[in-house]
Amino acid sequence: MRASEKMRGSSPVQNAAFALLRDSARTAQLVVQQPDDLEEIWRLKEQVQKALNQLQRVLERAEQ
Repeated sequence: MRASEKMRGSSPVQNAAFALLRDSARTAQLVVQQPDDLEEIWRLKEQVQKALNQLQRVLERAEQ
């Protein structure tokens, strides 16, 4: 996960993809380390969903 914290892209699509990767890695780490903390897992899941939505918006703009 530490490696993903430093990842930055050179384009909006790359930046959005790396944000999704970082949020997904945080969520996976929490699930492994604190599987009973469902409130925090749900909160991080929302961050993953927002990052996924952002990636989708950036991709749609790139296609236009």
